[in-house]
Amino acid sequence: MPVPVRWRCPSEGAEPAAAGAVAGGAGRQRAEQREEQRAEQPEHGGARAAGRRARSPGTSAVPGRAEPRHVGAGEAAGPGAGPGAGPGAGPSRAPCVCPCVRPQELEAIPMFMKRCPAQIDAARQPELACLQSLLFDEERSPAELAGMYKNEGNEYFKEKDYGRAVAAYSEGLRRRSGDAELDAVLLTNRAAAHFHLGNYRSALNDAIQAKKLKPTHLKAIIRGALCHMELKNFLEAIAWCEEGLQIDSKEKKLLEIRAKADKLKRIQERDARKAKVMESKEQCQKEILLAAIKLYFEDGEREEMYEVNPEHTLLQMLQHKRYFVKAGTPTVLVFAKCSPFSKKYFSGKKVHRL
Repeated sequence: MPVPVRWRCPSEGAEPAAAGAVAGGAGRQRAEQREEQRAEQPEHGGARAAGRRARSPGTSAVPGRAEPRHVGAGEAAGPGAGPGAGPGAGPSRAPCVCPCVRPQELEAIPMFMKRCPAQIDAARQPELACLQSLLFDEERSPAELAGMYKNEGNEYFKEKDYGRAVAAYSEGLRRRSGDAELDAVLLTNRAAAHFHLGNYRSALNDAIQAKKLKPTHLKAIIRGALCHMELKNFLEAIAWCEEGLQIDSKEKKLLEIRAKADKLKRIQERDARKAKVMESKEQCQKEILLAAIKLYFEDGEREEMYEVNPEHTLLQMLQHKRYFVKAGTPTVLVFAKCSPFSKKYFSGKKVHRL
């Protein structure tokens, strides 16, 4: 049976196998002849003869069979393994991969971070601090810095981190880029972040400022209309929609907001009319009731009565010098006007008006 032989680099002093194997009979015969010739030659010193008889690294004591040897990472055999690889080379050996890097260590490397920390400590995270200083270099123009803060705010907005988005947009506005269009975009984006945080007044103010810088900015107009809707200012929302539809009459969002605002405005007006009617009715009932009764408190020591004005508060009545609280409970006597009981009760008593 032919024995496969691993190919070895010629620089190591080993002979390459012709076809990856040595024929059994012919190979053994030639090896035996070489051994006999070496035995017949005279020795010229023990060290020299021993050196000739010593096997080169990787050779086998058995003729025709090579001992396995370690193949380093830089000498993997196979097609394309190195400059000395030939077409008859054996299969390649996969490089060793050691799990020497932990996921926690990868997370500490800026390139592999999945999320940037909220606060960057220059002492503990010098790489991140260096990248941040390069990104927001003060030597850049104000317009470039404002644009970079805008992009940073957009990333926070996509992550629904609206608080940081507001901070990034505000930082971009502080750069005073001098570009009205860029400032309008920053104000509109900050208005959107404020809107998602529930800060409708702040969002409306930003939308108003953005519309002043760029009157044709539809996103600012849409944001302002939405803020008016949340603040129940339906008439103002309709006005903003009309202003935006003059710029683009087919803007779908503005058409939807205007239709909804018009419907809610009618409902609001109807409810206001109902509330006004109910208020008028309650006021009329109150006047009828007050016209039919009288309120008094009694001075028991003097057996005198004090008539209380129905429009007065309880505090005003309690502050009267002749009023006494009995058993910890303020007491007021209520009488129907011109009733037989009231006439009988007030007979012989003096009545004072407060």
